[in-house]
Amino acid sequence: MKDWRSLLIQNFEAKEYSIDMVRDYTEIICQRLSNFNNIDQFEKSRAEKTIKEMASYCKAPVNKNRMYIVSGIQFMSFAWTDIYDNSIKLLKEKLNSELCMCEVLPIDKIEPNLISSIYIFENDQIVLCEHIYPYHLAVTLDSLKDHNLIINHQFKV
Repeated sequence: MKDWRSLLIQNFEAKEYSIDMVRDYTEIICQRLSNFNNIDQFEKSRAEKTIKEMASYCKAPVNKNRMYIVSGIQFMSFAWTDIYDNSIKLLKEKLNSELCMCEVLPIDKIEPNLISSIYIFENDQIVLCEHIYPYHLAVTLDSLKDHNLIINHQFKV
């Protein structure tokens, strides 16, 4: 049986891992599976396997505020797990003001691999979940790159 860190490494490469990532990643995948109707059977099976493997490691969060960006069903492109209260407030305000100018995505009509979503957790609750287009993803990732724990080899030049 693998430990929680090995399970996370199997799914994404990060500069550091937190036990909070297991719970949050599992919750995000569950939510994405329930949000999308047109999921490829391979992706669905892979996501369900990930949930099953990680379920026993889901614990109460250690860090109060966490943020993730996930594309498709389970591609993790951003993780920040130790956000201070004052920073989380400013971050939510900035994201809300930027996202209110974007077109709302009808996620039930778009292929899951074309949708990225921003998730902000406070304790054990998702307090912000916004779906974004690829162009907004690039700008958001660039503006938060100093905080990103995820190593994205495909973005290196």
